[in-house]
Amino acid sequence: MLSAAESDLARRDTELRYLSTALDADVMAQLISSRVDGDVGIELQRRYIRYKPGMNCLVRYTGQINGSPLDCYIKTYGSDSAVKLAKARVRPTVNTSPMQGRLVFDEHASVITFFPNDDKLKKLRSFKSGHLSKSLQASLFSTHTRTGKYKTEILAYKPERRFVACCEDNNGGKSVIKLYSSRSYEHSLQRARLASQWLQLPLPRLQASSDEFHAIVFDWQEGHTLAETLASGNYDTEVIAQTGETLARLHEQNSTASLPSSTARQDTFRIIALAGVLAMLLPDQQVRIRQLSEELIKLLQRIDYPNVVIHGDFYARQVLTNDKGICLLDTDELRLGDPATDLGNFIAHLEYDRLNGNINTSMMHGIVDALLESYRRHNNVVNDDQLAMHTAFALFHLSHQPFRDGGANWPDKINHLINACWQWLEASRRPFLMAELLERKV
Repeated sequence: MLSAAESDLARRDTELRYLSTALDADVMAQLISSRVDGDVGIELQRRYIRYKPGMNCLVRYTGQINGSPLDCYIKTYGSDSAVKLAKARVRPTVNTSPMQGRLVFDEHASVITFFPNDDKLKKLRSFKSGHLSKSLQASLFSTHTRTGKYKTEILAYKPERRFVACCEDNNGGKSVIKLYSSRSYEHSLQRARLASQWLQLPLPRLQASSDEFHAIVFDWQEGHTLAETLASGNYDTEVIAQTGETLARLHEQNSTASLPSSTARQDTFRIIALAGVLAMLLPDQQVRIRQLSEELIKLLQRIDYPNVVIHGDFYARQVLTNDKGICLLDTDELRLGDPATDLGNFIAHLEYDRLNGNINTSMMHGIVDALLESYRRHNNVVNDDQLAMHTAFALFHLSHQPFRDGGANWPDKINHLINACWQWLEASRRPFLMAELLERKV
């Protein structure tokens, strides 16, 4: 059943006539049941929403059907639905008992796709039934390891974007396999190759790749993410210090023309696009959202976009801790840019966790202090106004996350993030004490 905010959203988006269908787990269960013979019991939970107002909405669901695991996504379309549905009908599929691999619903302008089928990750079908296909094994692994079955466990999946799995061979050896869309595979492989050359840094090591399957294999690292550690209510200051030091060392790598550069034009487009989504989600905040986006775009003029190697998606979930120290995960977004981008993104995610009650203010204060102290001991090129500015940018890009995660009470959570974004933005314009900003109430 939809919340009042979701029902209002579905009524407002007149171009996506069946947005309510995609967002409603009960309706999804009814649609699936209508295409299955006999009695069927279905339980579904929303996991991920990607919404483009007036164009389309994709929602991933997981759950059970007759006691067996179910993983699928629905995509509903706007005025171009006839063309999209026609293409969906002719795409190859792997059937998943007890239904077909893909269901087309003309009356709802929607398509439901069942794992391991995926419209953009076409080789995902090689991961059927929790094992690698023989063809993918042969493409990725040496001949002496091709025999037997490789078991897989899903680590992350964003339909039509990226799939990450842990792969285990007969001897218990593990590796990480990432599957990409054709558009992002080459860029990610280029970055993975570059990162593997920086042997002095604890980064994922490239093991193998397959152009045919758009797949990249990395060495497996045991441990827990820093985000998991923080969620438990505990953290080791030394681990935070190691994180700051490692980030500083990454930023000191020689610039290279093989990495793309951040630009004001790209960031401006991202802000404008997200402002449109936020205005649709919170219509009573449209003026405030527009003003905030305009102020952020003005701040872009203060950034000189230095050509420093940055992680590009740095936060606690990208830091793995174990008895050997830490390892930075995910090289997919490596690029050239302002080093304050990484630090600001890390702080913005802490702010997100604080507003959601996952960590308290005192804990956030201690983490930020330890991170910045360690970072600045090794690389003192980031001042506080830069940091506040990039934290504001990152918070703005995080502000629609409560809706994207498919959780409850997302309008209030988005409001809290917008308020926090304003506070960090204002701090970037004047002298301030970091402690005062971290201890304020939102």
